[in-house]
Amino acid sequence: MKKIFIHSGLHKTGTTALQAMLFKNRKNLLVQDFYYPDSGIPRNFYGHHNIAWQISRDRRFRSEFGDLRALLKEIEGIGKSKIVLSSEDFECSLLYPNRLKKINDYFLSNDIKVCFIIYLRNQVDYLNSLYFELLKAGLGDEFNKFFNKIISTNKFDFKEWEFVFNYSDISKSLESLEDIEVIYRDYDDLIDNNTVIDFCDVVGIDYKKLEMPQNKTRINERLPLNTLLKLFVKNRVRVLPDGILDNVDELCGNENYDLLTSTNIRKIFSELSKKNLFFNNKEIKNSYEDKSNILNVEKVFSFETCGLILNLKKLNETPDIKKQFIEKWRRWVKLSVN
Repeated sequence: MKKIFIHSGLHKTGTTALQAMLFKNRKNLLVQDFYYPDSGIPRNFYGHHNIAWQISRDRRFRSEFGDLRALLKEIEGIGKSKIVLSSEDFECSLLYPNRLKKINDYFLSNDIKVCFIIYLRNQVDYLNSLYFELLKAGLGDEFNKFFNKIISTNKFDFKEWEFVFNYSDISKSLESLEDIEVIYRDYDDLIDNNTVIDFCDVVGIDYKKLEMPQNKTRINERLPLNTLLKLFVKNRVRVLPDGILDNVDELCGNENYDLLTSTNIRKIFSELSKKNLFFNNKEIKNSYEDKSNILNVEKVFSFETCGLILNLKKLNETPDIKKQFIEKWRRWVKLSVN
């Protein structure tokens, strides 16, 4: 019986780096009896997002990129016993056993055993990283509004995506299925958060025989603060007067800031984590060597900050007053780290 490993994210756990490595090593994987299919990979991507979109009935699905039928036909023509699929957008189906059953039954009926591999990270880091990523996708919510939606529902829906924050819900969904294998991995425990090497070890790929990218740990690095703030304001206001976003550069200055959630949010997520698989004994905390350059992410991406940016241009005639407002904002957004 063949076996198919379905790497299902979660989002922001090194998925893009893993997919890029697998895609670029397709020939090298064949030597090790592994196959990374073409079907289901949209143009300009490395992962099998089109298969994930088909299962979740996502409007981005396009048959020309390859569907389940095309995937099975491709697999049947290959004499390899181990198949690897990868898409973080499988996360959008993890709470729906009927969707997972459909894909599991489809492969089992064709004598292919299914194994889901899911990487989980502590929810505070996931919260921050996801918020910054969604700013690039058009999110204009204040950070606190984003956070409150997650706390009230244990997930966040945006456009076609569904991001899960209660990992016990994922476990319950998958446990309801028969003849399925599930492997959970702790992203926070990986050396340098290196999903690439860990995934290879889990499925039995000798990564030393593969061509590893220079930056094998991360591809989607966090954007600089001033860029994130410009996206935030643009997403909220949509139509901006000329030169308004220049105020963001004045506000942020030339310093490199870390962005951290408040103690209150970390406590809330610590309580949630106690109910979640292997996170039950972990304390969620952040440590920084330079505590002077830490900003409160809830205040930075807020109604107040957006309003200040929109009005700073009016103070160009009074530079001293403008400077006072900027310095006051910088003091206000500084996070007190205990």
